[in-house]
Amino acid sequence: MILFLIYFSPLIIAIYSLIDTRKTNKKIYGKKILVIGGSSGLGYSFLRILKKLGNNVTGTSRDMDYIDEKNEDGLYKFIQLDVCKDSTFEKGPTDYDFIFYCTGACIPGDFDDRTAEDHILMTNTNYIGMIKVLKHYSNVNSKPFHFSMVGSTLALFQIPGYSTYTPTKSAILSFFYTTYKEFKRKKIRLHLFNPSNMKTKGFERENRIKDEYNKLLEKFLNTMSPDECAEYFLENMFYRKVVVTDYFTYFCQIRHECEKFVDYLFFPISIVVVFAAKMLCGIFYKIRCFL
Repeated sequence: MILFLIYFSPLIIAIYSLIDTRKTNKKIYGKKILVIGGSSGLGYSFLRILKKLGNNVTGTSRDMDYIDEKNEDGLYKFIQLDVCKDSTFEKGPTDYDFIFYCTGACIPGDFDDRTAEDHILMTNTNYIGMIKVLKHYSNVNSKPFHFSMVGSTLALFQIPGYSTYTPTKSAILSFFYTTYKEFKRKKIRLHLFNPSNMKTKGFERENRIKDEYNKLLEKFLNTMSPDECAEYFLENMFYRKVVVTDYFTYFCQIRHECEKFVDYLFFPISIVVVFAAKMLCGIFYKIRCFL
């Protein structure tokens, strides 16, 4: 059965691309939206794209100078919010229809090369900050509303060199599945986006200190611009609970949990693909250690 599916996988993928793409034409229009971490990268792309679609969009940043500059321009509205400081959160009731949590950071490196402070910073920024924001707005924001969080391929497929980053994204993945039904009952719709590589300034900074082993492995993954990622997520967020941007992450995702019937058809292939990828990563890591 597995060999049959592997042999016919190109045909299955071709059919899948025709029948399993955007099943809904639902667009976000005329809504009130908050983008946490909207000053750069994916968050800024969401801000611009959703604004163009005719929404009332507010972005957040920690930098007051940046906020003043953007608000003076008049093109985009920004407010100050530091996900690590509850005191900066909005006071009083709010009425956002969509909230996107895009704040995140990554400090690559082996465990011995990173400090405890690095781990604390990544945990607070990527995971605990998201928990604080969701907790706050689940209490003060009118319902129903949508809350989107950002994971990573690395939450589904772990490799050495990301000891400060991967656990935070795995925590987001676990939290999402643990609480999805609970929030749905409270009329809060959770969404999870697991993209692979994004061409951001943060990604460029990571590459300056990243091990050659990690750079080599990441060449096998799809790399997209923040605009491409934002557009893809917005096109698919009403069709799947978890949105991914490439086939490798898709295989990793359905190996973790199948959401659609077609996922079960691809599940045997996902086992082979992920197993082969783990073998390849293991070989590369042994070569790296030997050198």
